[in-house]
Amino acid sequence: MCFQVSALWDANSAKLLRMNLWFRSLASFEDEAAADAEFWLRMTPDERVEVVEQLRAEWWIQHGQADEGLRRTVAILRLPRS
Repeated sequence: MCFQVSALWDANSAKLLRMNLWFRSLASFEDEAAADAEFWLRMTPDERVEVVEQLRAEWWIQHGQADEGLRRTVAILRLPRS
């Protein structure tokens, strides 16, 4: 059995506007693990990164801290010559 509830946060006012929640009822932990893997594998890698970004932004809002965004780091690595 699966249920869905929708909602969305307004990042400027920290008010809940809409949220997507899924509720599942499965027979075993193995069934839950399989359903969880199926859920994430249906998304593209970009969609999964977007979900992580949304969770990160929501965490900052809920903890009353300034949103820094994802940090961008560039490093140039030199491989040893063989």
